[in-house]
Amino acid sequence: MLQPTAGPFLSLAACAALIDEVYRWRERPAPGDSAWQPPVLGDGRGRRHACGSREIIKLPRWARTRAIVLHECAHGMSADGHGPGFVRAYVGLLCTFAGHERAVLEASLREHGVRIA
Repeated sequence: MLQPTAGPFLSLAACAALIDEVYRWRERPAPGDSAWQPPVLGDGRGRRHACGSREIIKLPRWARTRAIVLHECAHGMSADGHGPGFVRAYVGLLCTFAGHERAVLEASLREHGVRIA
């Protein structure tokens, strides 16, 4: 079972590095492309919830775990909230950047009635 708020907690710099790695993997910008930028990372001060889009990711301290950073990155890679496209993006990120097994995640999703694109 995935427990997104289970540590270890990451520093803001480590979160920024993970976001950069994820988006470089996803978008594959050309080497030296100075126009390409990952989403801007906000420290989430004054927020109760994390949020993510292609433009900005905001992470309060409690949300600075690998699973939650990947969750917010997945929001920037889909346009359907927590729908099947988001779930597909999130599962892909969890497998690629957090070492989870796709078959195990997909079995859990089916068991809980969560649709994946």
